[in-house]
Parts: sequence; structure tokens; C-alpha cells
Amino acid sequence: GAKDGGILVSSVNENSAAQKAGLKAGDVITSINGAAVRDYDDLREKLRDVSGEITIGIIRDKKESTVKATVEDTRTRTRRPGRPI
Repeated sequence: GAKDGGILVSSVNENSAAQKAGLKAGDVITSINGAAVRDYDDLREKLRDVSGEITIGIIRDKKESTVKATVEDTRTRTRRPGRPI
């Protein structure tokens, strides 16, 4: 249902920022803070230096909507072995 690309959410980790924002498997992420997201690299670029509240544009059940998520500053986050960031 996304005409200009996007990222299909295949699963959402429990207690993640995505779950707290209300993202669900099957959603298609189309934008971050109003900037279009066309593929995974684009998503990573848009999330690289953001922190605090963000607006995520999604398509769910063929309808466009937005959800709000709170993300921590990626520059201060530490990587734990075996766990994705």
C-alpha cells in the first residue's frame, strides 16, 4: 500500500520504543518527522542523530496515520553483546 516505498515492520520487540509507540507487525513506516523513508538505509539515516519524541508516519490497513515514539540519544547508548540497538 506504500506508493513511494517504506519499511515493512515484520515484528516488534517487547518493551521497545516501537512497541510503546504502538507500531505493529504489518505496518509500513513511510516517514520520520515528516521526511520520507524509502528503504532501510534511509530509515537508519533518519534515526541516526535523533533523540526525544519523534513522529513516525505509517500505513496500516491501507490507511495513513502517525504515531509518536520516544527514542534515547544514540550517541550515549551503549551496545550490549547479542542485543540489537
